[in-house]
Amino acid sequence: MLHTRLFATVSPRVSLAGLLLLTGCSSDPAGTPAPAARVAEVPPAAAAPAAPITLAQVEHATIGGVFEAPFTLAQGTYEGPPFDPAGSSRPMAILMTPLVRFGELDDQPGADAAALLASNSGGSGEHITLSVVSERDGMVRSIGTADVGNRTKVRDLRVSGRDVVIDVVQIGPGEAACCGTQLATRAFRLVGDVLTEVASDVTGRLSLASTVGGFTWTLAALDGEPPAAGSPALTLMFADGRLSGSTGCNQYRAPVDEPEPGTLKVGPAISTRRACVGEGAALERRFLKALGGVTGYTFLAGRLVLSGLDGEQMRSLSFDRRASTEQP
Repeated sequence: MLHTRLFATVSPRVSLAGLLLLTGCSSDPAGTPAPAARVAEVPPAAAAPAAPITLAQVEHATIGGVFEAPFTLAQGTYEGPPFDPAGSSRPMAILMTPLVRFGELDDQPGADAAALLASNSGGSGEHITLSVVSERDGMVRSIGTADVGNRTKVRDLRVSGRDVVIDVVQIGPGEAACCGTQLATRAFRLVGDVLTEVASDVTGRLSLASTVGGFTWTLAALDGEPPAAGSPALTLMFADGRLSGSTGCNQYRAPVDEPEPGTLKVGPAISTRRACVGEGAALERRFLKALGGVTGYTFLAGRLVLSGLDGEQMRSLSFDRRASTEQP
C-alpha cells in the first residue's frame, strides 16, 4: 500500500527516476554506477519521562495484600466497616508518612514509592506491611507487598538501588510478643510483581547507645502536639550516660540509666539560665518536666518516642532524627 500510494502521486516524467532512486539502480551517461540514494533517518522521538509519583498520591493509593480485599487510603488512613454489625471492632490501616521513600523499584520508567503501613484487624497487635506503590493504567496502587512483622518497630527505611532497606526492632528468640529488643536490617526487592525479602541481618540488641547515640533528635511532638510553627528547635542527644540538647532557649543535660533494653530512668536535668519568654518559656517547662518523667522509649514510624507517667497521665516526646557530628 505504501508503494502504491507513492507511485500514484508521481508524474510520468519522474516516475522512472523515482523508481530508480528507490531501488538504487540509476547510472550516469558514462555508465558509472551512481551511489545509492540514502533516505535520511529521523531518530525516534524520545519518550517523555514518566511523571514521578508524589506523596499526596501515595496517601490516596489503593493498597492490596494487607487485608483480604484491597482498600483505598484517604489522607493516609483507612477505616473499614465493623467486622460485626453490632460491634465496634473494624479493620484499620495507617500509612507511615514520615518513612515514604521514592526510587526506581520496578522495570517500568518513573519513580515508585516504598511505603509502610501499620494495620490492625481487631486484635491487640499492630501488623507492619511494606508496599511498593506505583502508577499503573492511570491508577496509583500497590504493585507488590511483603510482610514485615507483627509488633515490629521501624527505625528507618531507605532505598538502595532496587532494594528497600528497613532497620527494625523485632521480637527475638524467646522474647515476649510485647517487648522485642532484637535489632535487624532487612532488605526487600521487587521481582516481577512479587516483593521478596532478600536479606535479613541481626545487628544487635536495643540500647540507647546503638539506636539513639550519634544522632541529633529534633522534637516533633509533645503529647501528640507539634511545636508551634516557627518556634526554635528542641533537640536531644545521647552520649556518655547522659541526655543533652537544647530547649530552644537553654542548653540542658540529664543523667540517664537504662536498666533493661527500652526502659529508662532519667535523673534531674540542669540547664543554662537564659531567660525565656512567651510560648518558648512554657514549652521549655513542659519539655523538661516530661523528660524528667520518662521511663521508656521505642520507635514508631522512624521516630524516637520517649514516654512516662505524670501522675496518672501518660506523657510522650516524639523526635525526628538527623545525622549529627555535634558533641553533647
